[in-house]
Amino acid sequence: MKWEKFKGKPLPAQEAYGFILVSAILWGSIGIFYRKLSSLGFAPMEIVQIRVTVAAAGMAVCFMATDRKKLRISIKDFPWFAGTGIGSLIFFNWCYFHAMEESSLAVAAVLLYTAPMFVFFLSVLFLGERVTKRKGAAILVVFSGSALASGLIGPGVLGASGGGGKAGCLSPAGLLYGLGAGFGYGLYSILGKALLKRYGPETVSIYTFIFAAAGAALFAPLGRLGERMAHIPSAWLPALGIGIMCSMLPFLLYTKGLKQVPASKASVFASLEPVMAAAVGILAFGEMPDGGKFLGTAVTLGGIVLLEKEA
Repeated sequence: MKWEKFKGKPLPAQEAYGFILVSAILWGSIGIFYRKLSSLGFAPMEIVQIRVTVAAAGMAVCFMATDRKKLRISIKDFPWFAGTGIGSLIFFNWCYFHAMEESSLAVAAVLLYTAPMFVFFLSVLFLGERVTKRKGAAILVVFSGSALASGLIGPGVLGASGGGGKAGCLSPAGLLYGLGAGFGYGLYSILGKALLKRYGPETVSIYTFIFAAAGAALFAPLGRLGERMAHIPSAWLPALGIGIMCSMLPFLLYTKGLKQVPASKASVFASLEPVMAAAVGILAFGEMPDGGKFLGTAVTLGGIVLLEKEA
């Protein structure tokens, strides 16, 4: 596909939905690259730094070559970008990667997608959003599905999972990490709301990644990380995969599709991510979930659909 086609004319609806589905598939494949980097000895925060730095660099190069206006922001908005980059992106990635260590890829992704539930609560508390019966029912469905998928209720109960992404029951720490990922992911929608009134989604996203990279450097200095990468050549391919394939490309595809598809429908289509994560876990790592986790995943996705339709 030529870049001019991607950049210019509106997409047909089917192609727009296709872009969104592909973005969900790419997001769902992140576990492949995370597990590889983890096996090479990189800590979760180091992998967060790799992901956001590679994505920020890739998007900066892309926009420098195509539309430099998207790189212009006001200094007064730095605190907001620090909130989306550090308060949301770093926090949710750090929690999400720890959840992958404590559970299967599928369970970690399902818990990440409790984000709409947290968005609902934060919107009620801080944005004065109205509570409806349908929203309340959807929240209960999402919570119940997440509890089933994580083993909190149903055939399994909370216990030691043994880490390492096993498909058994989820540890209490894994549950907290997963819910923390959902909270951080949802926080982006709240903090980004003000920024999207003044900037396009591309500008908000690239500076979110830039501020995230700067914040992550406090915990995983780029110089030291670069030295480690230089001595581990096999780390470069998964680093590019997690930064370009699982961050930059799905963002560009999702944003392009979002221009032609209602946000509520786009987010429902993006809910394919946990399904993709489950498939990756089964095919690549032999993480075969039990019936309770299959049911929990289906219930959670159903609740997300209800919540998004109400939005």
